[in-house]
Amino acid sequence: MTAEIAILNNQAVALAADSAVTADGPLGQKIFNTVNKLFTLSKHEPVGIMVYSSAEIIGVPVETVVKVYRERLGKRAFLTLDEYASRFREFLCEDKDVFPDEARAAHCRQLFHAVIDLIWRLTLGELAHNYQDWGRPTADEAKAAAESQIEKCHDRFTSSPELAGELEAARGALRGLLAEGIDKAASAFEGRFGIDEQHRDLIAEIGVEMFVREAQIGVDTGVVVSGFGAEEIFPRLRSFEFESSFMGVHKFRKGNEADMGSTTGPSAYVAPFAQREMVETFMEGRSSQFDESLGRFMHDFFQARIGELGAVSGLDTEGRAAMTKFFEEMRNRISDEVVQKLAGWTQERHVGPIMSTIMAMPKEELALMAEALVNLTAIKLHSSPSAETVGGPIDVAVISKGDGFVWIKRKHYFEPALNPNFIHNYFRGGEPCED
Repeated sequence: MTAEIAILNNQAVALAADSAVTADGPLGQKIFNTVNKLFTLSKHEPVGIMVYSSAEIIGVPVETVVKVYRERLGKRAFLTLDEYASRFREFLCEDKDVFPDEARAAHCRQLFHAVIDLIWRLTLGELAHNYQDWGRPTADEAKAAAESQIEKCHDRFTSSPELAGELEAARGALRGLLAEGIDKAASAFEGRFGIDEQHRDLIAEIGVEMFVREAQIGVDTGVVVSGFGAEEIFPRLRSFEFESSFMGVHKFRKGNEADMGSTTGPSAYVAPFAQREMVETFMEGRSSQFDESLGRFMHDFFQARIGELGAVSGLDTEGRAAMTKFFEEMRNRISDEVVQKLAGWTQERHVGPIMSTIMAMPKEELALMAEALVNLTAIKLHSSPSAETVGGPIDVAVISKGDGFVWIKRKHYFEPALNPNFIHNYFRGGEPCED
């Protein structure tokens, strides 16, 4: 996992990212604390980029992707940050040199296997949960669990809106591309759980529809682009999550956006990416997990009270129906009021004062705060029994209109003084990229 943060005010943007990456191996997970996730998007313009979640894009390391694109960009400057973000996204979707058709096809196979593996693990997890105390599931119960998980996955994709592009051509190509993998997956489910022919067909449909529908696959690479376009005086931020691109059908989702200095937008902005819980707790005094737990508690509390009505003497059917309706209305009213009160308390006691301070922060203070928020997540994981998926050196940069992209902290895997050729080559220039 990853912890990254972007903090903006009208003067500058501070970006910070940890260095941890988790690699899956035959003996379990291995965590490395030396990975780069924060880069300059241009060597000559005030624009930076962060990446999170997957360490690869269509099988190519993200560091390689960013640096090849930066080399092609050369000295070209775009007028707006939107164009920087959209041009980089177009590079991911359309480039044939870094991402040839064979690599895009292999990426689709990899994503399909990831979804099948998830269905398999969910099926086993459901059976383990239902039979954790005693006994074993019957063949019919195992079959029902597997078919239920296949149906849920199928419904999630097929009920989602279609993406843009030549969908029928893409569907036909995907059927051929994934035919062998689909047959192996369906045979594995049939051999282990005894699924029927109908659910074999559903697996085949999942393999096609997951690439032409908006529903999230769950294996993606997050991209954050921030800084200034040539015509922009105030910093901006754009982010998106990229999943797949095959035969002109591109699957990505827009994420956070922020425009400083606009008449309708904020004058300060804090955006955490990937692991967000500790930043949410710092900014709001509570995390979204707390809100979810509180909502479940209130729902379960009133459901229990409704369930107890049957034991209340003196209530006929009509009376129990009226009391049930009353409890349901009270549950909804109290839930709404609690949400409103918490939102007001959060804004007054936490978010408001912090954002007012960020608005006035100089560049140096923005950098310190960005580093501290990433470090907060690292400390939390270091102090907990879970794996330390956030850690290592924290890279920090500040981007301003006048000074451009400035590193505040930057790790190197080599000693710069021993490699003067690297510094020379870094700024050797380059021709602007072609449209």
